[in-house]
Amino acid sequence: MFVKRIEVVYRNSTLHFIVGTPMETVVTDVRIKPNPNKIVKTIELTDDLIKIEYGEDEVTWLPINKVVELNFKKA
Repeated sequence: MFVKRIEVVYRNSTLHFIVGTPMETVVTDVRIKPNPNKIVKTIELTDDLIKIEYGEDEVTWLPINKVVELNFKKA
């Protein structure tokens, strides 16, 4: 299922991804200013993973098994 926005809540951090906005980057719980060249293109939610496509053909996969809470808005 493709979604427009998603909030991924882990035990120690929360990530937000919105189609059309810069990719949020988190490194060891420190938020880095989003890179304006890495715009989120698609967010796909599967049974086991969240697939986020952004920038120049870059992809990030987030496992769902360690997520505490998952909030999303369908595309």
